[in-house]
Amino acid sequence: MGKETTESYIKAIYEAGEDGTPATTLELAKMLRVTPASVTEMLVKLAKQGHIRYVPYKGASLTGKGRRQGEELIRKDRLLEAFLTTVLALDKTEAATAACKMEHWLSAKGAKNLCKFLKHPRTSPITGKRIPPCTK
Repeated sequence: MGKETTESYIKAIYEAGEDGTPATTLELAKMLRVTPASVTEMLVKLAKQGHIRYVPYKGASLTGKGRRQGEELIRKDRLLEAFLTTVLALDKTEAATAACKMEHWLSAKGAKNLCKFLKHPRTSPITGKRIPPCTK
């Protein structure tokens, strides 16, 4: 299991659980475009690593460790969406695709500096969803 795959699952679980409910296997399979069996296998691995709490047939929720990582990934993704659409004038589809790829290599310092450059945006211009506050 690679870093990007792990991060993609953590980010998806974070997004699916933003409403306070556990992320279901079917929901994650649809979001990640993989089979439910692949999701189940990964959820078991993430639970063993301490990123999530997983109850079969009930869903997955992030632990404190997983939540911090998920929030950082969401912050990077949504900051990159803002940068790519407002500064580079990419269309929303192209910006969303690029941001999803770029979030994995953007460092914490890079995200902090990007946040300052963008003057601490509060929402993604693509989804309208909240950008977790940047660290000062």
